[in-house]
Amino acid sequence: MDSQPGTGSRLTEAPDLSMPCRLLFDGSPLPTIAVAGARHIVCYVNPAFCGLSAKSDDKLIGNPFAKL
Repeated sequence: MDSQPGTGSRLTEAPDLSMPCRLLFDGSPLPTIAVAGARHIVCYVNPAFCGLSAKSDDKLIGNPFAKL
């Protein structure tokens, strides 16, 4: 259920940040991660973060940050 402007209700789903994050951070040498929602679900990691964590993005994305 999406909220309409001015209704006072909150969005129930986090926006898809993968494309803007890829455009901004894929080439960065700095490890970068994006999380969404109250549970801080990982929705993006750049290659530098994968190298730092020694895990592929498939293993990181979709998991709560606290469990990484």
